[in-house]
Amino acid sequence: MPEPMYQSLVGRLQVPEAVLTAHRPQIVEELKGAYPTEGLSHEGRIYTQDDIAIERSINLASSVVLQAPNLGAMMDEIRRDPILGKYDATTVITTAYLYHMVTAPQVIVGSSAEELQDPLRQIRGAYDKVHWLLSPEAMQQLGMKKLEERVQ
Repeated sequence: MPEPMYQSLVGRLQVPEAVLTAHRPQIVEELKGAYPTEGLSHEGRIYTQDDIAIERSINLASSVVLQAPNLGAMMDEIRRDPILGKYDATTVITTAYLYHMVTAPQVIVGSSAEELQDPLRQIRGAYDKVHWLLSPEAMQQLGMKKLEERVQ
């Protein structure tokens, strides 16, 4: 079975292992705290738990992706794709990386993956509701599945 496109993108980004090793404790803590216990209100706007989790986790993923030496080449590839080229290339790549982080956390955080099981499920649920900031078509192109689709 061929590798899903999101996995291929993540692998070809070539995020240095030293980056992951150096930031692993911070990544674990950020993921653990990404989904808050309640929403909040700021300047008259109400932010749900999902809103907060999406913002926190996408910021975390982008901080890792921005250190990838092949980011420019991957962005060019996304722009040429007939489906994914409709979206901002950095959003597609960052979303693919985040999806990888929450579906295969042991790759990113090693032995800490077990303690992240519940927070990652909550993060995935928030992103599933908004098609991972893309669309069902783009998710299919990338090989990304919603949580309930993966369970079946």
